[in-house]
Amino acid sequence: MIIPINLIQILDFYRNELAYQFEKHSSSNSLSTKPINSIFLSTFYQTLEQPDLIYVLQRLSPSINREDFLKIYELSVYPLLFYRSLPSYNFHDISIINQRRKLINELISKKLRTKQLDILSILLDPNLTNKWTRFTTDEICFSLQKYLLIK
Repeated sequence: MIIPINLIQILDFYRNELAYQFEKHSSSNSLSTKPINSIFLSTFYQTLEQPDLIYVLQRLSPSINREDFLKIYELSVYPLLFYRSLPSYNFHDISIINQRRKLINELISKKLRTKQLDILSILLDPNLTNKWTRFTTDEICFSLQKYLLIK
């Protein structure tokens, strides 16, 4: 795997969380086919495709333990992934990048000002309720079946 050096710590969290969840869900002699309920694992690849969200994650979690990292991800990056007003990331369009940066900074600063401590309060905020995309269970369930190519 070839990755930028600034992603090593985040990929380390991803691999450790994946190993932790597999260990937790597997029995002693067989592999489990149950989906893993993890917001982080199920949306991580979407986050990797958006460098500004990776930057937010790195800025908010310099060096912390697993639980705090997952909490920061769920409170900051996950809501941004499904924020309808946030335009799709386009590396070639500076105006879109600037617009995204402005919206991300507004949401993060609002969250820090109001000290919202759980994801439910963010998602049910009356000022933002109509701004989220539709919820599906794929957002919180990680399954290898999504990544397998069946011919």
